Amino acid sequence: MCILFATRSHKEYELILISNRDEYLGRKTHETCWHNDNFILSPYDMSREENHGNKIFGTWLGMNKKGKIATILNLRRFSSIDLKELVKPRSRGLIPFTFLYSDWTNEDSFEEWETFEKFKSKYPFLQSSGDFNFFYGDIKEGNYRIIDSLGNTFKVLDNNNRNMIISNDLYQHKDEYEGKPTWGKIKIGAERLNKFLKETERSNEDEVLAKCFELASYCSIDSSITREENPNKELAAETIYVPPLKVCPDEDIGLTKTNGKYYGTRTQIVVLVHKDRKHVTLVEHTIHNSDEEIYKYSGLNPKEVQRLDFTIT
Repeated sequence: MCILFATRSHKEYELILISNRDEYLGRKTHETCWHNDNFILSPYDMSREENHGNKIFGTWLGMNKKGKIATILNLRRFSSIDLKELVKPRSRGLIPFTFLYSDWTNEDSFEEWETFEKFKSKYPFLQSSGDFNFFYGDIKEGNYRIIDSLGNTFKVLDNNNRNMIISNDLYQHKDEYEGKPTWGKIKIGAERLNKFLKETERSNEDEVLAKCFELASYCSIDSSITREENPNKELAAETIYVPPLKVCPDEDIGLTKTNGKYYGTRTQIVVLVHKDRKHVTLVEHTIHNSDEEIYKYSGLNPKEVQRLDFTIT
């Protein structure tokens, strides 16, 4: 159950993005890098390598040199039968890639993409993709949206809602989910995000980054669950950081297919955008990349760390 935090409330940064990717630990993934002639910065899925020769890279989070940003999450729907899911869906990872890549060949304004219907006119396969929540926007304009596979469009990170948290459930603005049923990780996330903003008011960049990963690594369930043969998978909806959980083959946790025995928070990415809306810092923590060494690494002790700094053109 992935989770994405975004805020424009920090005094030192135009935008802070904190992303946990919860996935099968054994799924083949390339770390964040520049590709498509150094125009797009993103990690990418390696399970569909047939597309890579055409420079098509499915991703869950990325940015481009012109300041577009995008993150996609699965949308878990609790319906008995969804006819769309009876046919093989297109990869969700092509949705952010299409949006980021469009700037390379066209001079589209964000306004041309800012609703579900407008996005669908640019990318006709939107409705044949797997169910999704999709956050995207234009950093230079300070303009951001969420669309989902149900056809909804939400304006986010504006003057009325400067904080945003989204997971694999239906998105709700903060004033909508308070007092209403929602996943525990969203409620905990709201509390921890407010705590983060207060604690980092006077912090330097290294301290802010450390606190971002501390937030992303907050675990509210007993990590000993990793040793259980048949853990309660619904607990993944109750904690920000999901420790490795043993999953039966083809178990329905909202993913496309099984890749190994363990599922949990695999990678974390933090993006800091400075007040000039030009300077960007991206730090990626790879916690696990296989079912091996699951007891050796954790959110606060990742296996690999990389940092990339660049300037939006």
